[in-house]
Amino acid sequence: MELLVQEHKIEAYAELMRRDWVETLEREGASAPLPEDGDLRCPACGSAKPLVDGACPDCGLQLD
Repeated sequence: MELLVQEHKIEAYAELMRRDWVETLEREGASAPLPEDGDLRCPACGSAKPLVDGACPDCGLQLD
């Protein structure tokens, strides 16, 4: 799947994704707190590092 977002709407869409992620975690009874900078954590290992070629740099899960 590929998602295309107009450049001027990236931040708004990122916030929508963050809220959806938190709501999903709460609904499922899971917990993966956001770091203070607000970045999402890898659902597999909890890393908040920037993706490398669309994947988590710690565990390799493809997220992009």
